[in-house]
Amino acid sequence: MYQFESPRIASYFKNSARGTAQKGVYLKTLGNTDIWIPSLNEQHRIVTKIEELFSELDKGIENLKTAQVQLKVCRQALLKHAFEGKFTAQWRARSGTSPPRRRGSQPLNDMDSRLRGNDEVGGGNDKPLETADTLLKRIQQERV
Repeated sequence: MYQFESPRIASYFKNSARGTAQKGVYLKTLGNTDIWIPSLNEQHRIVTKIEELFSELDKGIENLKTAQVQLKVCRQALLKHAFEGKFTAQWRARSGTSPPRRRGSQPLNDMDSRLRGNDEVGGGNDKPLETADTLLKRIQQERV
């Protein structure tokens, strides 16, 4: 069917078209049209090449699926290390900072009073939280 779109066949049909208001190609003209078909060996070569390409495509899809699974595992490990404080362990060791508190390690009385808005907890010396940009800059300066 691809040959019907080729310039050679399109030109042949255009020159063979008959009619006055709307030109058309008759069945006899279609029947007399030469359609080139590759030799049997060439057809086998084409099929072999297509099968090779599909095989490579299947391998690529399998590699992509494997990479997605590995990415998911790496992401989980990264988050686990981040929540466990392993990324900042060396920095904490050098600066003498204590490890981050685990959930529930603060006494409930202190937590309740903070939730109620009691500013006296901690002696009123609580520092406002730093923005992410400020914290990043401070950490980078301390590491230098």
